Amino acid sequence: MQPVDWLPSPLAYALFWINQHQTLLTGIAALFIGVLTVKNIQSQLKQTNDLQEHARQRRHLANIASLPITFVQLIDYAEACWGDCIAILRDWHLYEDWDQKSPIEINIRKPIFPFDTVDRIKLAIESAPHEDANKLADLLGFAQVQVSRFSSVVSQFDSRTLDKTHVLSATEIKRAARDALELRFRASRCLSYSRRRSEHIEPLPGLEAVEEFLFFAPVDVEAQLREYFRLNWNQHWDRITPREA
Repeated sequence: MQPVDWLPSPLAYALFWINQHQTLLTGIAALFIGVLTVKNIQSQLKQTNDLQEHARQRRHLANIASLPITFVQLIDYAEACWGDCIAILRDWHLYEDWDQKSPIEINIRKPIFPFDTVDRIKLAIESAPHEDANKLADLLGFAQVQVSRFSSVVSQFDSRTLDKTHVLSATEIKRAARDALELRFRASRCLSYSRRRSEHIEPLPGLEAVEEFLFFAPVDVEAQLREYFRLNWNQHWDRITPREA
């Protein structure tokens, strides 16, 4: 096949070249259209993802807006548990001499865990960024451990719930005290986050953070707890800052 001779030569040769390479040209055109299509789809996906992320952020802001009171409740509960542990250790001799029939003379409040806080924290977990969601989940997980241990302790100071097959030790009280402070510090960091004073939930503190709580404890109790905390403070924590390591 030759170029036609009734058209100007440049045009004739151009048409001839197009005719000879139409398959190639069709493929190039299809590839170009495909690239444009992919870019358009990527743009739409990015726009959709941006809208979803914006919606998630607004939903998370709405979820954490009601959380300050939630974390204050947890802090109050944890500090009440700490106070009970201090009272028990201070009057430990009364427990050792208790006849397990008459009311014990150790004055403890036996605070009740605010279970209504759980659902509000779960909502925040669903919308929080991954790292903060993990820390909120850690808070809920540890709260269950703390409640179980503390309930086991205080039940031994009531003849109606006393398990006479179990002999309570002072070490269990110290562990309950440590648990109470850990829960308190977890909740306080979440409180700062929910009040938007920090961009993310901050790491848990080092041993120096307990000083303000030990300061008000009786001298003999302070010495016992200080040594226990020195050996056991970070046993459950997988994230501490380099300065605290």
